[in-house]
Amino acid sequence: MGEYIVEEVIGSGGGGTVYRAAHADIGKRVAIKVIHRNLAQSATAVGRFFDEARTVNAINHPSLVDIFSVGRLPDERPFLVMELLPGRPLSAALRQGALTMPEKLRIVDQVCVALDAAHGKNVIHRDLKPDNIFLVAEGNGLRVKLLDFGVAKLLEPGSGQNRENTRTGVVLGTPVYMSPEQILGDQLGPPADVYALGVVLYRLFTGRPPFLADTTVELFMQHIQKAPPLPDELSPLVPLRLSRLMHQMLAKNPVNRPTLTAVRAAALATLLPNSKLASVLAPIPSRASTQPRPPAGPGEASAPESGNFAVWAIGGALVLTAAIAWQLSRSPEVRSPTQNPPAGQGSVPPPQDDPPTQPAPAMARLELTVVPSNAEVRFDQQRVATSSGVAIIYGAPDRSYSLRVTAPGFISRTEQLRFIRFERRALAVSLEPEASPAPVHRPKPGVRGKPKQNKELIDPF
Repeated sequence: MGEYIVEEVIGSGGGGTVYRAAHADIGKRVAIKVIHRNLAQSATAVGRFFDEARTVNAINHPSLVDIFSVGRLPDERPFLVMELLPGRPLSAALRQGALTMPEKLRIVDQVCVALDAAHGKNVIHRDLKPDNIFLVAEGNGLRVKLLDFGVAKLLEPGSGQNRENTRTGVVLGTPVYMSPEQILGDQLGPPADVYALGVVLYRLFTGRPPFLADTTVELFMQHIQKAPPLPDELSPLVPLRLSRLMHQMLAKNPVNRPTLTAVRAAALATLLPNSKLASVLAPIPSRASTQPRPPAGPGEASAPESGNFAVWAIGGALVLTAAIAWQLSRSPEVRSPTQNPPAGQGSVPPPQDDPPTQPAPAMARLELTVVPSNAEVRFDQQRVATSSGVAIIYGAPDRSYSLRVTAPGFISRTEQLRFIRFERRALAVSLEPEASPAPVHRPKPGVRGKPKQNKELIDPF
């Protein structure tokens, strides 16, 4: 493969196959990612494949996997030449369940550093998940490398507007980790990555994602509408401070999510609970402050929930980084011999826990108004909550739904609905009162009617 000699296949994912290879002259070992044959026929997929190399080199940060060069095979399939990492993905570590609390906090801190570097170059990852967080064994500790910027989104510098590198109408990501705005196809910014990181932390500290569903559509609707359970209610081992933090990271409204700085500060405060610096950076929010709020409507201002996590103080990032490094250096981490793979082991994750990155249906939004306002609404046989006769309902495109509205004393009404991608629809359903029954006339008591005469009887006189 060019100037490299391929040694073996070390993994395969949704976008391509990864090989271990060595340079023919100097013997340097690398990982080479080759796009799948079916994707090589798509100009969009090939463009996204090369975008990954450009994006990683534009960010140019040690917490991202390094990509040395690109090329094409004789059959025109493109490939990337990357550094070969000794270690394992976070998804494998989660399955093995052997991470210590200091290790988990170090992972949180380093992922924040990597994401912050990407955001500083106006890049949104859009597919953050345990499979894309690689843990490199380094001495007695771990070093994080962020992988797979193939579906990253570039923002126009200074504008916050998306510069599209995907075709219109396609939403990319892994459903378990997608933010509400990503599912709905709205504009994305750094808070979308904060939401995905919140889902990762939820799995890291509780062992399960915040939302469980049998279908992708049900999962999407939970991301959009349902508040997750507090992590400390699922696992008593979750520190209270981190539980509140994760709950805020999963806020439905992007402006109500904490910043990456606040996330790092909370990790430090958990690691150093008695530190004066930690108490300044990240006071514990009250339970009341973590209750979900409805998204701000047009013209409304919404106070960020991240206000409970104070902004940098006393030296900022350098102080925080130094404090974390100091504490972690004092926390020896005991490992079993099986946890660290031998040096030089490949950088490809084992079989994924989550579905691979794929186009997801762009949800449609229905604003339903019912009369009377106390009517019961059932959408696809599921009861929908209303407020003053108004309900917000989300549905997948290209699928039929049944809408039924009922109320005592009114005639029920059933509608069949079908949505298109990214549709925003308003619908009013007014029920007709049931017709009043006709009055029944009964004879008054004591009054007897005249007896009927027999017409066949002849009067003899």
